[in-house]
Amino acid sequence: MTSIANFYKVISSYEEIAIVVHKNPDGDAVGSSLALKDLLKYFGKKVRIYSSGELPEMFMILRDGYMNLKNYSIFEKLIFIVDCADFSLTGLNKDDIKNKIIFSVDHHNRTKIKNISKYLIYSEKSSTSEIIYNIFKYFNVKIESKTADYLLLGIYSDTGGMLHSNVNIGTLEVVSNLLKYGGKLKLAMSCLKERKKFKRVKLWGYAIERLKFNQKYGILYSVISNTELEKYGCSKEDVSGLVNFINSDKNINIFAVFICQNNEIKGSMRTENKLIDVGKISEIFGGGGHKKAAGFMYKIED
Repeated sequence: MTSIANFYKVISSYEEIAIVVHKNPDGDAVGSSLALKDLLKYFGKKVRIYSSGELPEMFMILRDGYMNLKNYSIFEKLIFIVDCADFSLTGLNKDDIKNKIIFSVDHHNRTKIKNISKYLIYSEKSSTSEIIYNIFKYFNVKIESKTADYLLLGIYSDTGGMLHSNVNIGTLEVVSNLLKYGGKLKLAMSCLKERKKFKRVKLWGYAIERLKFNQKYGILYSVISNTELEKYGCSKEDVSGLVNFINSDKNINIFAVFICQNNEIKGSMRTENKLIDVGKISEIFGGGGHKKAAGFMYKIED
């Protein structure tokens, strides 16, 4: 694993650098990528952020030069992949990474990204944004208020509003410092609140009403089909955050939401049980994640 101390050594040979986020980026992917862009620009780099689609509606207020991979090809020789443990979720193809340096920055302790040249993976951190914060601090780079906003968004998003068990003293100290630097927690809250628009609330209400409990394995889950998505005028992105919302009872081993659309099943899982590793469960279906939170996209063969 590359140490933070070697971060500058890696980037020093490149003038133009790409950052790639996973499909349908969440708050941590958006926040950490924008903050990393600010850091790299401080070191005099030209930086572009690529995604395989448009940003979810809730994050459009933070849009800052995201480039759609459908319209652009990556020419940069150094590519940062942030907050993503599965190459299939990046939207990249083999030609995009041929003869290039791939640098993964993530808090998921398992990665399915092949040909990684360098990586910073700290699974004890609450989020990838917290890792980026630590890089800022190591090199004594001033965190401007706008960058603090990005980092707060990432941390707030991946901790479920500071309610998940991945929050520790270190996380609280980071958040406290970001507020001192002018970061606005209200902005993070408002971005995530956007997902609770009326149509999403109705869909979430449907999913919560249909919650089922598997007593044998202690799994609380809900299933949403393509029919419901169309009925409520929603997309898969509108389900984002639901598993965090129902993740509140420590007596339940696993909280899961499954979206069945066409020939795909998208699963999101969380656990507060220290003896369970949902990351390993997700790997069975070709997904990834870490011990407490994971997801997968499973294609059903015709």
